[in-house]
Formats: sequence, structure tokens, C-alpha cells
Amino acid sequence: MAPIAALFLRNRPSEIGLPRYGENELLRGERKTENPAHRALSALRRGIRNRDFWLLAGTFFICGASTNGLVGTHLIPACIDNGIAEFTGASMLALMGAFNFVGTDLPMLFGHNPDDLIGTWTETAETACGGNRWAATFLDTFRYLDQLGRLAKAGVQIVMHNTLAASDYGLLGENNFVPRPNYWGALLWRRLMGTTVLESGVLIEAGLHVYAHCQRGTPDGVGLLVLNADRSAARTIRLASASARYTLDAANLDDSTVRLNGHALELGTKDDLPEIRGVPTPAGTLTFAPATITFLAIPAAANRACRTRH
Repeated sequence: MAPIAALFLRNRPSEIGLPRYGENELLRGERKTENPAHRALSALRRGIRNRDFWLLAGTFFICGASTNGLVGTHLIPACIDNGIAEFTGASMLALMGAFNFVGTDLPMLFGHNPDDLIGTWTETAETACGGNRWAATFLDTFRYLDQLGRLAKAGVQIVMHNTLAASDYGLLGENNFVPRPNYWGALLWRRLMGTTVLESGVLIEAGLHVYAHCQRGTPDGVGLLVLNADRSAARTIRLASASARYTLDAANLDDSTVRLNGHALELGTKDDLPEIRGVPTPAGTLTFAPATITFLAIPAAANRACRTRH
């Protein structure tokens, strides 16, 4: 197979005249001149000095050893030893493989119509299979933040992203480490949305999803996430208190650059984060433009469930 792979397979989309998933521009000159073996060993040397590397390596080792070394090798003999027919044991093993397929491969076949801003939500297994070609665009930020809101309402306390910068669905660009739209969404979520989940009082409907949490670090305060996924219609919500408004949008949904309150979000000259400041907004009826994501910080909400710092 090696000669066939060397003849027909390519390392980068640009080698066959295609841009990377989630990007519009064709990047030239991506080829790395560094020896790949040296690059891999250098990364390994840096990794072994890091505690997190050993935690990840250890858990992957246990997973692989238990699945391939124990279950795959010894399940059928163990079934036979305990009076279970060989065919039944083999069927159980095959059923495990079928569930693995259902859990990791099938989700990428559904919910990925670019015309649907909010569709079928799945976990990292889906995008790990290459199923989310819009992962590096503003379009995917609707899915990403809606997923955080839904999981929080379901009682999930920790959400871990599979990779920071090592794939097309990383939060940072793989080659330049530039933050992608989902990174800015995650940053605002972390700064504004606390751990206590509230009822927003706004029913989820087609095109409009609203989530409410206690505001992080602000006793009595409330943080709202408003997703207006409608491409053409604005939506309105009435608030009884003043708020600070953080609205994310993009010139096009498939852009990899996102704006906060009309200004492009990008790192500084020393890769420092830009100032993240909300726009003071008086109480009353708030309008949310089509295809926008808005966080609202309401420090004077006086919500009893938020009396302590979150």
C-alpha cells in the first residue's frame, strides 16, 4: 500500500488546489522544510516535560490496552469458559463495534446543512471524524455556544474540547495559532456565564435560543446568551435592567474573522488579547440583528439565586 499512498495521497488541501475546511483562501507555501522526524521528536521532548502530556498519554494507554489488549483478545474465550456459545460471544463483540460506529461515525451524516445554523448537536467524536467542515467559521459558533447552553441546562458541569490547535476544528489555527470564532465565543462564555443555570423566561423557538446563568464574578448579576440564528429577521427581548452588550457577528457566516460590537477581534502585536468591553445598554426593548450572537451582562438583576459569587 505504501507505493500507492505515496503516488496518490497528498498531505495538504493546497496540493490539489483546494482551501482547507472552513477557509476561503487557498494557502500557498505551507510545506514545512523541517525534517518531520526531527519535528516529531522535538514535540515529544517538550511534551514529556509536561504533566498534562502524561495524564493524556496514560488515559489513552489504558483505553487502548483495555479495548484491544483485553476485550478484543479475550472476550470470546472468556464467554466460552463461562458457558456462552462462541457465536454469541462473537456477536457481543460485533455489537460493541456497531455501537462504536453509531457513536462516532453516523453523527457526521446529519445536522450539517450550511443553511441550518442550529441543527443536530453532537460531541467531539463527530468533528473528530471530519464531519464539520465549517468548524473554523462563524457559522459553527452558533452550534458551539448553543451546545454549551443546552448541556448546562441538562446538568453537564464540564465540557472538554478535544483539541486546542491540532486540527480543523481546533479553537486556534493549526499553523498560525490565530483564534478562530469559536475561541472568542468560548472566551465570552467563560467571562460572563457563571455555573448556576437559570430559566431565561424565553422559550426556545426556531431561530431564537436564549440561555441564562448567574453572571460570573458578580453577585446578584445575570448573564444572558441570545442566539439569533435567523438570517433575515431581527428578534427583540425586553429587559427590566440595564446591561452591557457583547454582540458577535461576521461579514459572512463562513468567515473565520469575527467582530465584537462591530470591531474585528484579533490578537495584539505581542499576541495579547484585545480589550473585551461591552456596550452599555439601557433597560427596555433590545433588538438583535439577524445571524448574531449576543451576550448580555446584567449586574443589577438582583436575582436571589445569584447572591453568592459564581
